[in-house]
Amino acid sequence: MIEQDTVQYVRESAGTSACSVSCVCSGRNVRALLRLAKPGIVLAETAMCLAGALLASPSSPPFSRFLLVMLCVAMAAGGAAMANCLLEEANDRLMTRLENRCQAIDSAGANAVRSISALLMATSLVLAAIFVNCITASLIGLTLFIYVFVYTSLLKLKSPLSVLAGGVAGALPPLIGAASTGSVTAAPLFLAVLVYVWQLPHFWFLALRYQDQYRLAGVPVFPLVYGELFTCRLIVAGNGLMIPLSLLIPGHFSSSAAWSLMVLLSGILNFSGSVWAVGKQSRYRFGFLFSLAYLAMLLATLIAAAFGS
Repeated sequence: MIEQDTVQYVRESAGTSACSVSCVCSGRNVRALLRLAKPGIVLAETAMCLAGALLASPSSPPFSRFLLVMLCVAMAAGGAAMANCLLEEANDRLMTRLENRCQAIDSAGANAVRSISALLMATSLVLAAIFVNCITASLIGLTLFIYVFVYTSLLKLKSPLSVLAGGVAGALPPLIGAASTGSVTAAPLFLAVLVYVWQLPHFWFLALRYQDQYRLAGVPVFPLVYGELFTCRLIVAGNGLMIPLSLLIPGHFSSSAAWSLMVLLSGILNFSGSVWAVGKQSRYRFGFLFSLAYLAMLLATLIAAAFGS
């Protein structure tokens, strides 16, 4: 059972010797570890953290504080991604799209990946608790608990609604960034809500594109349980909801019509792209990419507006 795998993961992480970490220093193994850390997700989570911190801070605190909390989020996200890969390895081997991920585990060695994963997550928590504040460390810990244990270990193989729990973990980085400033205001809270909503249609496009592989791996995603048409309707509704949500984000750019217009246009483009992509298997990949481009544009706008204010 996946719950037993999680307990075993924790025990082996604590008991694996330091030599497991030292043996992965070859270039091939470093590349394998980077692949398992899912650098794209790490970059997105780090950017969300920075955006949340900038939105929450009416006057910029020392930039070193921003860098430190971003480092903590990056380490936590990378470590959690490695843990996710290990816990889902058996199912991932049944999905051809994840072949490179399984090869990376074989290359680096499961024990070494387990040790580095635990080290990254633990170091993130310790640094945040000592050098930032306890609220930030607690939010990072909550993110790790939800993603690794609740989402990956308990729910993912049992219900398509697991994505609702996993989305909570993905939406917490803006609040982590805000907590590092000592002021969790409405702006990062609205951003966290928007990111939560964004994740659902984003993942559902992936589930639609690879639903045959998810079926083979025994993962109950929305298209398999509730049907393709219902999933497409949810995607359009979710992307439509993000347009008004994005305009609710107050902050540094609120006095500038230009910044607000950019946020509005990016939301409209994303919604239009999802409407165009749904219902056709050949377009699901483009819907997924539209979603990524929207998040990148939104975060870039918020960060640029904060620095330009």
